[in-house]
Amino acid sequence: MLFMTVGDSKSAIDEQRELQKKKMRRRKRRWFYSLYKVEGVVEG
Repeated sequence: MLFMTVGDSKSAIDEQRELQKKKMRRRKRRWFYSLYKVEGVVEG
């Protein structure tokens, strides 16, 4: 780990967290779509 100022490390961590959230959201959405398709709620 490189030495950074507190602000830099904080923003970097926030960026990582945001990326993780986006990934989770995308995965969740895909999962919901597959569920809906199985139940015939969404016409796919």
